[in-house]
Amino acid sequence: MRIIRTIIFCASMVVYSSTAVRASVNNNQIGGLSNNPDATLIEKNQNRFEFGPQTLSLELPDAGSVSVKNFPKLASVHFLTESNSLQFNVPAFEDTSVQNCKDLGYTKTSCSSGNPSVFCPYNNAYFKECCDAAYKYTADSCTYPNTISKTSCGGKYQCTCDTTLYPVTSCTSPQTPATGNGSSCTANGVTRYSECVCPSNYTETCTGQNQQGRGTGCTYKGTTKYTACECKPGYNQTCTELGPVTPNDYCLMNGIRYYNNCKSCENKCKLDSCPAGVSCTLEDCSGKYCDVGCATGYVNWCTKPETDCAKLGYTKSVSQCSDGYLKCPYNSAAVFCEDIGAAVAVGDILYGDGTVANSLVAGKTPIGIVFDTTNHLAVALTDINSSGSAGSSTMYWSTSYYDIPALGNCTSSTDLMTCGVDGRANTTAILNCGSSCGTTPAATATNSYEPSGCSKDFCKKTKWFLPSMRDLITLYNAKSYVNASLSLTASSGAKTLTKSYYWSSTEFSSNYAWYLWMDDVSRYYGTKDYSEYVRPVVKY
Repeated sequence: MRIIRTIIFCASMVVYSSTAVRASVNNNQIGGLSNNPDATLIEKNQNRFEFGPQTLSLELPDAGSVSVKNFPKLASVHFLTESNSLQFNVPAFEDTSVQNCKDLGYTKTSCSSGNPSVFCPYNNAYFKECCDAAYKYTADSCTYPNTISKTSCGGKYQCTCDTTLYPVTSCTSPQTPATGNGSSCTANGVTRYSECVCPSNYTETCTGQNQQGRGTGCTYKGTTKYTACECKPGYNQTCTELGPVTPNDYCLMNGIRYYNNCKSCENKCKLDSCPAGVSCTLEDCSGKYCDVGCATGYVNWCTKPETDCAKLGYTKSVSQCSDGYLKCPYNSAAVFCEDIGAAVAVGDILYGDGTVANSLVAGKTPIGIVFDTTNHLAVALTDINSSGSAGSSTMYWSTSYYDIPALGNCTSSTDLMTCGVDGRANTTAILNCGSSCGTTPAATATNSYEPSGCSKDFCKKTKWFLPSMRDLITLYNAKSYVNASLSLTASSGAKTLTKSYYWSSTEFSSNYAWYLWMDDVSRYYGTKDYSEYVRPVVKY
C-alpha cells in the first residue's frame, strides 16, 4: 500500500517541459510528453487524467513500468489550472474513548456530593457512580471508638458510631450527656453519647415524711434526685407555743419539725361535762371542762386528799431510819422517822450501805455525792447510757409528742424551783404514760440504773430517777463541792459533771421538756426528741 501511494504522489508531481510535453491516455497506457507546439506548462483539461480500475502504466525516464490493477481510489489529483489550486482530501480521526466508556457503563461526568467513584480506564472524565461524601475512609483509617461501616462505595467506607453503644444525641434537661473516656463518639459532624446522666449537684432523694424536691428533679436509673429538699406546702409552722394538733404529722428539715396545724390552746381540760358539786371552766378550743373547785355548798364533799408524801412529812428513805419508820400511803419508798447520826453536808460521799461520810471509807463502795441535804438527794458518780449502764451518751426525752396527764406543765423559767419539783414522781409519771409517749429513753435509763456496790434497797433499780429542774439547779449551785468529791472517788469510776446540757423530768408542754446547761445554769426547753446527757439522782 505504501509503494502504490508513492507512485500516485509521484505522478501528481510530474513536471512538464515547456518545449516538449505529450500526454496520451488510453485504456492500456499513459505516455510521456511530446514536442507538441500547442502544449503549455499548465494543462487546462484535467479530464484527460483519471485513475480507475484500469491498468496504469507510467513511462518515466530510465525507469521501468509500474502497474496497479483494480486498486481503490484513495485520493484525487488536481492539477494546477487557471481556476483550481492543488488540493488533497485528508480523513478526520474520531475519539472513540467516550463511546467505549459509555458502553462499559461509565456514564456520569459530575456528582452533587463531589465524591465520584470508579473512573473509566479509557477516559477519567467518566465514572460509574456517585458516593455519599461520608464514604471516604479505608478499613484501617477508622479508629476507636468509631467503627467501619458494613457497606462500601467505590472501595471506601463510612466511619460511624455504633448506635448500640452510643444511642444518645441529646439529653432532656436537667440531664446532661455523660463525660469521661469512651463516653462519646463523633462521626460526620455528629456527636453521640453513651447515656444521659444527672449533674453532680443533684444529690437529694427527698423521700422524708412530707418532703418534696425543690425545682425539677433529675431521674437516673429509676431514681429521681433534686438539688435540695423542702417541706410540702402548708408544713411551715413550728408550733412552739402550744404544740401541734397532730404531733406525728410533721416535716423534718435541718433538725426542725414543721407542722401544718398548731393548737390554738393547751387542751388542758379533759372533762366532757362538769360533775355535780364542782365548779368548772370550759376550754374553747377543745370544748372540754376543767374542774377548778367545788360548787357552793360542796366544800367538804369536793375536797381532794393531799397525796404529796413530802408535803405530808414522809421525806426519808428506809436506809435513813434505824429505829423504825412510817411509810407514806401514796409512795412506800417515802418514809417518816426521827433524824439520827451526824449532820450530812453537801459534797459528802454516799456509800452503797446507805451511810454518808465526808471522806473515803475503807471497805465501802461510793455510789453517789450528796448535793441536796434538805431533800436528801445524791447524784450518781457518772452519766449513763440509754441502757442504764454507766457511760456518757446522749438520748431523747421521748420519741413522741404528748402532754403527759400526770405532769403539770411548767412554762415559766422563774417558777422552776416550785413547779414540777419531785423528780421521782415526774419519772414515774413519764414511765406510766404508755404508748402515747412512744419510748422515753431518759426516764427509762435512770429507772434502770443500779450502781456497783449497792447493798441496800434505796439504791437498787427503780430507785434512781431523772432529776427535776429544781434538782438540777440545786446540783449546779453545789457543783464545786460535788466535782471535788467526784474527783476524789475517781478510782470508783466517778466522772465530773460535763459542761453540757442535762435533761430534767420537768415538762414544758406536749412538745417540750426542760434541760439545763451545766456550765452556767442556763435554762432551756427543747423538743422532746433532742439528744442530751442524763445523770441519775437518788433519795438517800
